[in-house]
Amino acid sequence: MLSIPFNRKQFGNFSNYNISTDGGVLLLDKIESKFSIVKDAAKLVRDVRNPDFITHTMESMMKQLIYGICMGYSDLNDHENIRLDELYKSVFNKSEDLASDSTLCRLEKNIDYDTIVNLNKLLLEKFISSFKLPPKELILDIDATDIELHGNQENRAYNGYYQEYCYLPLHFTCNDDLLISYLRPSNIDGFKHSWPIIGLLIKRIKQSFPDVNIVIRGDSGFMRHKFLGWLELKNIDYIVGMARNSRLSKQVEDDIKSVEAIYDKNLNENKESQTISNYKSFNYKANSWTKERKIISKIEKNHHGQNIRFCITNIDSKKIRIKSLYRDIYCQRGDMENKIKYVQLDFFGHRLSSSKYISNSFRLMLSSLSYLLIHKFKINYLKFTDLANATGNTIRLRLLKLATLIKVNKTSVRFEFTANYKYKNIFKILLPKLFAT
Repeated sequence: MLSIPFNRKQFGNFSNYNISTDGGVLLLDKIESKFSIVKDAAKLVRDVRNPDFITHTMESMMKQLIYGICMGYSDLNDHENIRLDELYKSVFNKSEDLASDSTLCRLEKNIDYDTIVNLNKLLLEKFISSFKLPPKELILDIDATDIELHGNQENRAYNGYYQEYCYLPLHFTCNDDLLISYLRPSNIDGFKHSWPIIGLLIKRIKQSFPDVNIVIRGDSGFMRHKFLGWLELKNIDYIVGMARNSRLSKQVEDDIKSVEAIYDKNLNENKESQTISNYKSFNYKANSWTKERKIISKIEKNHHGQNIRFCITNIDSKKIRIKSLYRDIYCQRGDMENKIKYVQLDFFGHRLSSSKYISNSFRLMLSSLSYLLIHKFKINYLKFTDLANATGNTIRLRLLKLATLIKVNKTSVRFEFTANYKYKNIFKILLPKLFAT
């Protein structure tokens, strides 16, 4: 019994088992019923269990894992509480307890490589099927990131750039859509595996959209002249970062002096500190290249000092101004890092603590599928609400983590929410749309 001193006596206990903090899982389940993300993913997971002893279906366990991540539960041991929650049991249409953390752990341990490949294919297929009309242009972003490790996970290695023991997953996105989440060890070249994956992406997208213009965008870690030559042969546009060197610097010497002179003049005239920028395009050929390629440079000076950047592209600058090519196309690449951050932080893609490498690949895929489920929710149902641009974590805290009283009888289940719920107007808008038959 809990007693809290106040103006009047207050008492509380934990005797009511039919109260849940996760009322928003009702919305999640309706989103899933419309887009079949978890259902389709469950079909791709190889089930090695003896059919005579199966209690929980693969779809039910996959729902439990993905819904759990969406609701903010990062670890398998959280499911020791989820499995007893009457709300989850009602959503799953079960009267008995859901799968235990041990059962879900065995699922992770039995994942094979083909399952990971097929789940990545599912991400791509969901992206392609989302278009009602063929797109005119698709910009595919590619980037690698680190996932720090704190144990003795399989394929664990030290990475000198990140100065930590980590994995080095490779992500592909198009705007807000996640296309590929591919886990890799960190003791490799960051470019490794990206070329064949891009080849498969282009091939599959062209099958559905033969006339679409595809642009490949990445940082300087993906600048390989043979790769660029292959893209040119395939008539694929690209804009990729280029590491600075002495020859490139020489090309912009005069521009650097000009920018610095303007900055110093403004400073001497006691004008407010400002950023002075200039953009330049020129042709460049390294000794190992077979042809010249177009370089775009940004020459900038601000209170931090010089900021000189280069990128390489085959996009026609006659149609798009140099400044716009850099600022409006290349620089938008940075937004991809937000998508990676959402997968890693909002959906716990950084929690790769299994001893097996393939199990950690599966965990990353679960985070990616959770991102996809919330993304479908956001773009289809939240776009005219205050949560239209919200992150996954904000949607979780404001809309999904909702105290709910569950009343179960023989013929029905009733859910009751607090009248003081701050976002009940959004909830009321969503309910008829999602629960319409």
